[in-house]
Amino acid sequence: MDCKSFDKVLIDFVEGELERSEAEAALKHLATCPYCSRDVEEYKEIKRILEDENPIKASPELLARISAAARGELAKEGEPFWRKWFYSPILVPVLSSVLALFIWVSYGQKNLDWFSSGKDIYPGGVLAQKLPVPEESILSAGKKEVQKDSRSEQTETLGRLSPASPPVFEKRVENQTSSPGSAPFKATKEKDEVSQYEVPSSSKSGSESGVGTEGSWGDEKSLRDDVLAGGSVQAERELKTTEGRNKQSDLASYQEYQYYARLNLALKQQNEGDCEQAIKTNEELLKTSPSPPGPVQAKAYLSLAECYEREGKWVEAISSYNNLQRVSPEQSTFAKNKIASILQKSYLPKSREASEPGSGEEGQQAK
Repeated sequence: MDCKSFDKVLIDFVEGELERSEAEAALKHLATCPYCSRDVEEYKEIKRILEDENPIKASPELLARISAAARGELAKEGEPFWRKWFYSPILVPVLSSVLALFIWVSYGQKNLDWFSSGKDIYPGGVLAQKLPVPEESILSAGKKEVQKDSRSEQTETLGRLSPASPPVFEKRVENQTSSPGSAPFKATKEKDEVSQYEVPSSSKSGSESGVGTEGSWGDEKSLRDDVLAGGSVQAERELKTTEGRNKQSDLASYQEYQYYARLNLALKQQNEGDCEQAIKTNEELLKTSPSPPGPVQAKAYLSLAECYEREGKWVEAISSYNNLQRVSPEQSTFAKNKIASILQKSYLPKSREASEPGSGEEGQQAK
């Protein structure tokens, strides 16, 4: 499904009136087309505003005028064809186009040799085929018909028949820029044709055909062109890849939640004075595969060191502070000070015992 096809079913898609196959095709197209996605959001917003507004009831006087006008229109149906044609809205743009063409031929090309065989002369039949014919565009819902504005038709005709150059009839291109924050590229959308991305740095050899250059599957332009040309398989692959990445991200978030949950349990046990259970919880956390993040390991080793220090297990406490320095280098000063304090605590009782009088063999002999 391309942008033109999606425009026809946009309202039915939003209202949920499409068949399942058409709805799936529309969803795949929306996954790769930011323009149609923006149109859907705008339609939903307009619908929401209209639903929020209280409907204004027509007054009896207005209904009477509308009824009278309707009766007048029905009465005109019996008028002759030439009178209807004279008041037809199609007459104004057609006559304006013919008048503009006459002015261009008479005054715009004064140096044109009518009797020469130059290439700037165009047959009358070709010019007649190039004259714009007013068209009527039908809404996708199939409920209303909107006629083109005569002023826009005249402006477009005069722009094409400019006296500065021969009448080169080109397709009207509407330039649209990319959204803020995206990669620098220029998006163009031709009327009644498939929209495509045009990268400024790349060559334009394949831009008219809508097919990406060879070897450019990785960029957004070639992927979009391939999908709009009928290669929906690549779009499905991209969707599956995105879903896989989302699942991996969800799994990583769940694992991180489990890490912090165990760490909080260990800290709670430590605060409650149950260092034995806190040590077990921290050791189980540090043995988890894959390994917890650095901040989680640092807090776990700090909790272990404090619990070991509280229980008087100096060797285990020093080992935990060394591991804290390894996983968190910015805590090195703090860990070294704690290790020095532990060494002082562990050797101080022995030194005091050795320095007390009456201790050892000499003390016993003195007694």
